[in-house]
Amino acid sequence: MNSIIISGGGDITRSSENANVSGVALAILAEQDQRRMRRTITSTIRAKVQIASHILRLYKQFANLERVVRLVRGKDIEMFNFNANQITTDEVIYTQTKTETKGE
Repeated sequence: MNSIIISGGGDITRSSENANVSGVALAILAEQDQRRMRRTITSTIRAKVQIASHILRLYKQFANLERVVRLVRGKDIEMFNFNANQITTDEVIYTQTKTETKGE
């Protein structure tokens, strides 16, 4: 009796001796991969929001001189000035980009 250890979907798809894998098994593997990626993406987004919040807090504390920011959204470019007194919160609101929503 042969025993096979599976550590991920790549093991099945790369192995030539396991070429006869059912569609159900492949669907389960694909679902597991998506679940793992979703957790990674969620964690990355949470880290981005925390970093942005820290940056805002630091700007609020130390940006005594006026700063210029260039915001690029696709082909639109927006420039604006700010100083520490104009930052009223360190709350960050995250919105998904078109690229991120395609992966869902």
